[in-house]
Amino acid sequence: MQTQAQLQRRLDAAFGNYLQLTDALRDDLTQMLASESAAQHWRRNFVRASVAMLEGHAYSLRQICAVALRCHAPPISAKERRAIRDDSGFDANNRLKLTLRAAYKLHSLSPLPQFGGSEWRQAQKLMKKRHRLMHPTSPRDLGMADSTWRGYKRSIIWLSEQFSDFLKLLARKHDS
Repeated sequence: MQTQAQLQRRLDAAFGNYLQLTDALRDDLTQMLASESAAQHWRRNFVRASVAMLEGHAYSLRQICAVALRCHAPPISAKERRAIRDDSGFDANNRLKLTLRAAYKLHSLSPLPQFGGSEWRQAQKLMKKRHRLMHPTSPRDLGMADSTWRGYKRSIIWLSEQFSDFLKLLARKHDS
């Protein structure tokens, strides 16, 4: 069994990594937004950078949650536990969803993110689009109509808010 000091060092390192990663990726997006464009290349790059940020958030949260699992932690589902311990068996959508749910539960935060609505369904399409952008098989994979782009942009905002809300709720919990 790891000592409390070892767990605290792992937790501190995981949070430090999370904050550094978030700062760098947020800076990328801020710079991109300063030159926002309706051009297809800009939209493709924004989706790629945004999803990289979201996946960076999820990776960092899994590291934080891995420490919480070694402590006395509230119960999470077997699927959430597997996603935290080894995310290789999950697609990008499930990694995000299961990681967020587990993080909220392991830190006793509420309300839990809601994955039953239209926002989540659209976010799943965003993740599939990012996959097609990274692994295109036809020119069609690279295009984004204006209406589709607006949906992707809303998804990026919604997913970003889920991670941001986690940090806000966690800070509020530990500040009280």
